[in-house]
Amino acid sequence: MNVIRGGTMKIIKDEFFDTEEKIYKLINKSEPSSNYTFTVENFKELAGWVYITGKINKSEYSINYSSAIFDHYWIIKFFAEIINLKDEIVIFLDYEGSYPMLYAKKADNNTVRFIFAHDYILFENDENDDDCLPLYKIECDIQIDKKELLEKFYNIINPHIMNYDEKNNYDFDIKKAKKYLKQIKIFLDKKSS
Repeated sequence: MNVIRGGTMKIIKDEFFDTEEKIYKLINKSEPSSNYTFTVENFKELAGWVYITGKINKSEYSINYSSAIFDHYWIIKFFAEIINLKDEIVIFLDYEGSYPMLYAKKADNNTVRFIFAHDYILFENDENDDDCLPLYKIECDIQIDKKELLEKFYNIINPHIMNYDEKNNYDFDIKKAKKYLKQIKIFLDKKSS
């Protein structure tokens, strides 16, 4: 097992957890798979709740957050940061008391390790605090071409943002969201070198 000890971890919107050590305890429990089927199938927003669903092999996953308190642009920024990722990046989404985590680490110029882990069950059992981070369930841990990863998420998030109904009236910085989507689109449109 490759134990990750630390490097240059960038934590986006890091208000939830105070140390990298707990993140490393979690990610070191898993090994990335390079033999998998990974899909991102749906982006649904209902009454301030977002569900990004798909499958890893035959298991379904759902990346959830509250768009009423967690601006869409944060998750889009996370994916845009992967374009020029130097080392590793983490974001904790806010699902009103539950804090799903996305993590990416550069493997080489074209490939990243991507992890989705969550505390949904811990939250249901009132066990959620930052000491529980190492107990998160790792739903997805894959070694993936970053262009493929970004394309899958871009294709599902972009239509929602471009057709966003402002009647939702949530605190949403659509300009930042579109800025990061544009960065991803430019990257996706570049020919492979």
